[in-house]
Amino acid sequence: MTNEELAARVKAGDKEAAAQLWEQNRGLLSLMGWRLFSALYDRAQAAGVTWEDVQQISFPACVSAAQGYDPQAGAKYATYLAYHYRREFAALVGLRTERQKREPLCHAGSLDAPIDAEDADGSTRAEIVPDDDAAAQLAAVDDRIWTQQLHDALEDGLQAIDAGQANILRARYFEGRTLSAIATASGEPLHAVQRAEQYGLRAMRRHGKRTLEQFRAESISRAYRYTGFCAWKAGGSSPERWAEWRSNHTPKTP
Repeated sequence: MTNEELAARVKAGDKEAAAQLWEQNRGLLSLMGWRLFSALYDRAQAAGVTWEDVQQISFPACVSAAQGYDPQAGAKYATYLAYHYRREFAALVGLRTERQKREPLCHAGSLDAPIDAEDADGSTRAEIVPDDDAAAQLAAVDDRIWTQQLHDALEDGLQAIDAGQANILRARYFEGRTLSAIATASGEPLHAVQRAEQYGLRAMRRHGKRTLEQFRAESISRAYRYTGFCAWKAGGSSPERWAEWRSNHTPKTP
């Protein structure tokens, strides 16, 4: 049974389906958890979080992802699972979103107050407040994990098509080389390289559709990440950031 079918059953209240869904995704959950735990090990240590604690959040993340799963949105269950797992992990190690930081209730307690009145060592809340760049670190880790997973999925699709076409697509999109440069290096006519690229892309659409579909919704959301009214908070809007990147990467003419 697919993840999507199990998620629908979990949403309908089937507890046995929840256990099966968790079992079916244990490998992915373990991988996501270990990468986050390793990247933010100091943050986890400061919060008293162990690897066993990280493993414990996999089941509630699995269930909450199923509860929020919407088949009409066109995204795979794995996309929801990654989001809900990151949210569970952030809560576990004490990272807060910008909205939570502005929430009055989040500032109601004294940072000098003990976490536990019966705590012998007198630990205070100030000792577990995340540093200013902790959320940025988590976002960076998330981007690296997502990029690596997308790269692996693309490689799976490339393995299923003609080797020559796959090499051209790697050179074109992984290495950023132009078709003219690829033609010169391979000794092939430019029109032959262009045709091979077109055929390769068509083959990828056929063979990689199932593997890459789960990345579609998140790719679109990332494309519009810096287009809102508050884009200035993230260093400018998408067009501004693209223009800056373009100017920094355009070769200077003598």
